[in-house]
Amino acid sequence: MCLQGLVSPATLGIDVGKMQSAEAQQEKKDVTGNTRNTITTTLEKALPSLINAVLKTYDNMLEIEPKEYEIIVSFGEYGSPDFDSRVETVGKAGAYGIMSVQTQVEELWGSSKDDEWKAEEVKRIRREKGLESEEISLA
Repeated sequence: MCLQGLVSPATLGIDVGKMQSAEAQQEKKDVTGNTRNTITTTLEKALPSLINAVLKTYDNMLEIEPKEYEIIVSFGEYGSPDFDSRVETVGKAGAYGIMSVQTQVEELWGSSKDDEWKAEEVKRIRREKGLESEEISLA
């Protein structure tokens, strides 16, 4: 049953993690990351169409003119298995001074955050690094 994929070896108490080389574990992690990216990319395209059709159907059920809906589906970057490695890479590039703060924020957050949020994050980071001083108002 294990060979057919019906029962996990872990269910039987077989620890397959210790039997794999580091290279095999890294390859498995890469495949998992690629699979996740493929699934989320497909869902980000398919779900808006499905939700739009459901909402238009609901409008029809209520006997009102179907509206045009703008549906945005986004999966956060935190769930990505390679987020940690991206943080490490971008952090090193920032530490060596070969990547601007704006580029770092864009590389880390991409489309998962809106432009306004990213602009505020850039300001916060620059302020914390002492590259930009906060305006102090005296009342």
